[in-house]
Amino acid sequence: MPRRLILSATERDTLLALPESQDDLIRYYTFNDSDLSLIR
Repeated sequence: MPRRLILSATERDTLLALPESQDDLIRYYTFNDSDLSLIR
């Protein structure tokens, strides 16, 4: 039996795409103080 696809190719590409602007990149991929406290 073939595996069921949860996301379409377009949805998967949108979900996994890197941010286009530097502001978005910083917002989503930088730890803030509360994040760092959980990591330590």
